[in-house]
Amino acid sequence: MQRHIVILPVAGALALVFALALLPAEARAAEDTGLYLTGTIGYSISSDSKNSLGSTASISNAPSFRLGLGREFSLIRVEGEVGYVKADADTLSSPQVGGGAARNASGSATTWSFMVNSYFDPDVSGKIKPYIGVGLGAVRVNLNSITAPGFTTADDSDTVFAAQGMAGVGYALTPTVLVSIGYRYFWSRDLSLRDSAGTSYTSDGPRSHNVDLGVRYRF
Repeated sequence: MQRHIVILPVAGALALVFALALLPAEARAAEDTGLYLTGTIGYSISSDSKNSLGSTASISNAPSFRLGLGREFSLIRVEGEVGYVKADADTLSSPQVGGGAARNASGSATTWSFMVNSYFDPDVSGKIKPYIGVGLGAVRVNLNSITAPGFTTADDSDTVFAAQGMAGVGYALTPTVLVSIGYRYFWSRDLSLRDSAGTSYTSDGPRSHNVDLGVRYRF
C-alpha cells in the first residue's frame, strides 16, 4: 500500500507538467518562454546507510545521469526529470560481525528517480544565469546481491518518496543553449526490505551530495 501512496502524487505531478506543456498559447500569454530539454551528468557522493539490524553499508561514489523535459514561465521553470545512478557496495560493518570492523563488500545498488522540479531563475542581464530549485517525487532502489563475509545477502527493492534541492549557475552559449554547473542534495525516506534469510528490516534510503554538469536546449 505504501508504494501506491508514493506513486499516485508523483503521477499527478507529472500529469501537471504535461498539462502545462499542452496549454494553448493564448492561455499562457507572454509569460511563457517555451519548452526545453535538459541533460545532466554528475558525480554522486553517497552517505553511509544504516539499517534496523545494526549494520552500516558504505556505497562507492558514482556517476549520475538525468534527463528532463520542462517549460519556462518567465522567472519560473517546471520540469519532469528521470535520473539513474548505479553504485558499487564498498564495505559492510556491524557490531555483531568481526567486532564491528568494516569488511569489503560485493554487489551494487541502482536507483531510478522520477522527480517534478520547480526552479527560480533570477532576472539578471548578461550570459551568467544563476538558479535555485526544489524537486519532489519517488525513487526506485534495487539492491543487487550486496553482501560481505559474515553477512546475509541484500537482494531486494523498494519505492519511496524522495526530495531534492538544487542551486547553481548557467552560461548562455546561444539564445537556445545553456550549459550549467550546480550542486544537488538528494534525500529519500527509509526503505522497507527483506534479506536472503527472510528477515524484514528498514534501511536509510539514498541520501547524497551531487555535483552536476548540465546542458539545456530551449525549443
